[in-house]
Amino acid sequence: MKNSKKFVIFLVLISLFVFSASFANAEETSEKKFKLGDYIKTADFKVEKHIPVLSMPAKVKAGELFEIKADIGKVIPHPNTPDHFISWIQFFYKPADGKFLVDLGKCYFASHSESLKPEVPGIASTEPFCSMKVKLAKSGTIFAVSYCKGHGLWETSQEIIVE
Repeated sequence: MKNSKKFVIFLVLISLFVFSASFANAEETSEKKFKLGDYIKTADFKVEKHIPVLSMPAKVKAGELFEIKADIGKVIPHPNTPDHFISWIQFFYKPADGKFLVDLGKCYFASHSESLKPEVPGIASTEPFCSMKVKLAKSGTIFAVSYCKGHGLWETSQEIIVE
């Protein structure tokens, strides 16, 4: 009987040890989780062909329409082939006193010079340029995010003053 009690105590201790070890591993694993921001790249558009180049006024009047543009390859051309292309550009706005981003819109680029013969260009091609008209009530930051099929997510941002 004494041996069976010792054996039960031994099993309980082993179970607690295994449980605590698996719990510690779970905590360790959760700390290693990646966030989307870990995969968004940025650089100077003058030396990197994937960065959206933002064109917009530095100051606007509250409630009045203005245009924001994003152009990829404005300084350094970006390939536009079936294997390497910009799939989309998306605009976001973050008010200076806000916690969250506002999704302003997204442009998709669906034609990438597809052809049956690689040496012959396809019959249609869309270039990664996006323009949209926006009204804002408060100063903040405009973000442009692009997705390259071969090199992932890229972003740029510019502050805007709303008077």
